[in-house]
Amino acid sequence: MRARLGAALMATSLCGCGSFTSEFRADMRDKTSRSGMALGYVNGSTLEILPLNGGPPTNQILENRSGPRQSSSGWFSPDGKLIVWQLSWPFAKADDPSLVVETLAGVRVAAWYGQLNTIAALALSPDMSRVALEVQNYFPRAPATGLQYVVLGTPTRVVVEGMPPQNEAHASDSLGWSPDSHKIVFSRNRQIIVLDIRTGTRETLVDGIEPAWSPDGLWISFTSSRGNAMLIDPSSRQTVTLYEGRTITGPIGWSPDSCCVSFSDGHKGLLDAVTFSEARMVVYRIKDGAWYVLKRFGPDGGTSSHFGWFYHYKEFLANNNRNGKR
Repeated sequence: MRARLGAALMATSLCGCGSFTSEFRADMRDKTSRSGMALGYVNGSTLEILPLNGGPPTNQILENRSGPRQSSSGWFSPDGKLIVWQLSWPFAKADDPSLVVETLAGVRVAAWYGQLNTIAALALSPDMSRVALEVQNYFPRAPATGLQYVVLGTPTRVVVEGMPPQNEAHASDSLGWSPDSHKIVFSRNRQIIVLDIRTGTRETLVDGIEPAWSPDGLWISFTSSRGNAMLIDPSSRQTVTLYEGRTITGPIGWSPDSCCVSFSDGHKGLLDAVTFSEARMVVYRIKDGAWYVLKRFGPDGGTSSHFGWFYHYKEFLANNNRNGKR
């Protein structure tokens, strides 16, 4: 099955598949109606929610009041049902954990206590036992930086790789877990590396940056050295070029069902020129290459960094509004 899918993807990478776009939009509208699937950005004081049907609150910048403390940054889990919050100064209390895992309704699932510097990327393991982080602070002698994972419910922290060079810091804005929660995919020196946390063995797969593992485990997405959206089969190392070879400008995010990905680009059509858009958020279907623009960023631009897929966006938004009335 993987071989057949790979062959199909090779074909779609070479063809123009705009004829699928209307059907793809309809499929995404249906998913939004049935499951509340959306893309979300939860970073500090800013909350942005992009329903896949393009409806409200798309193009609204909201105040983030969803977390356990004011201005908590959050990262959605691969299954789109949980969120990991970072509680940080100056809003965290002295006895607060640094990381809290909650349901989207705000029910605590797990926590981790310990000092954390600036988080560039974060991923919750599928078994919900660990959180992998890219922690960056380029001041001399800053503690506990680099690629690491923490074990929830314990004080354990394991640093497995130092920080990237400062001029490559943004190449590490994405990482991911294998579905069995035994391996982490990350990038260093513009190479995609898979680390087995049980044995410590590392496997370099391909040149590239900003990797993420599909929730079904079949593919690892990444950005090539030329800025192309790519997939690689971690078993066979077969690679596939997405988006007809266009360049992208931000990390690739996976839908919880592995059907689709999202990313930003800087391409401009007629509508982009009229609206003074400098960047776009694109939703792309893996099986046939269908895609559409979900959001146009304003003149100041924007990228897909820190956006994640999640379910039940209306409930999440309602919880944010309730917190704002406390």
